Amino acid sequence: MKAYAEFAMRGPLQGAVAAALPTASLFLSWLGAAVVALFVLRHGLGRATPVIAGALLPAAFWMQAGDIGPLTTAVCAVGLALVLRHSRSWSVALLMLPVVVGAWCVAIVFALPEYVEFVRVVFEELLLRFQEQMQRSLSAAELEKLPQFTAPDGVQVIGMIAVMQSITVAFSLLVARWWQAMLYNPGGFRDEFHALRLQRFHALALVAGFVAIAAQTAYPAWGWLFIVPMLIAGTALVHAVARQLGLGGGWLLMFYLMVFVLVRPLMALLAAIAVADSALDFRARLARNR
Repeated sequence: MKAYAEFAMRGPLQGAVAAALPTASLFLSWLGAAVVALFVLRHGLGRATPVIAGALLPAAFWMQAGDIGPLTTAVCAVGLALVLRHSRSWSVALLMLPVVVGAWCVAIVFALPEYVEFVRVVFEELLLRFQEQMQRSLSAAELEKLPQFTAPDGVQVIGMIAVMQSITVAFSLLVARWWQAMLYNPGGFRDEFHALRLQRFHALALVAGFVAIAAQTAYPAWGWLFIVPMLIAGTALVHAVARQLGLGGGWLLMFYLMVFVLVRPLMALLAAIAVADSALDFRARLARNR
């Protein structure tokens, strides 16, 4: 990964190639967005323009093919990288994460209604296939106990996609910052990530955003955009506490395994801890007590 970042940072042309190649592969579009974000973080928007163009060309192709994900990741990664570059605050960047991704996806809803309808039809077909498989594999009595699923409308589906895209964009930005530290400030990313903490006002704003959107019964999925920043801050706190307590990597591996097994309760717990940490600063309290 370091060699790839070094190649990308040799110049705008190399950066454009390094951004275009993974974006062209679709499933590695997050890597192309990370290259773009790295260039923006290091050199600003002006010098990063050729690199951005290198990522946007294959992203535009995928958009024409029916997948707007790579374009969303690249554009939103640029926006968040600019926020982080100028604010030098992860709390500000996380606060803007649902705003940038949400605004882009709302623009898609209004500007590309045919794409929204296409996504709805695809999601409905997937749901129908899932229900058909369940009907073949389960008995009538077991089927009666299952909840009845109804296909959401296009705006709801775009909201679900927006949540997944916000995670992808945040991951790309984290990778870009990790690369930047690896190349120009070795070891700095670990300290920066361990210190990542939401400011109190920012945490309250995210909670308010979640409550306001989730209360709208028509499109509750959009509210989860405001939860993603809390999950990132909560994860950073777990890493920081593990370091302060001298816990090995095995504990962090166990934590991530638990996240995959107990998704909902641990997501709620991480979000709650991140909000509490914004007011109580658990790191400082733990340092004082040791």
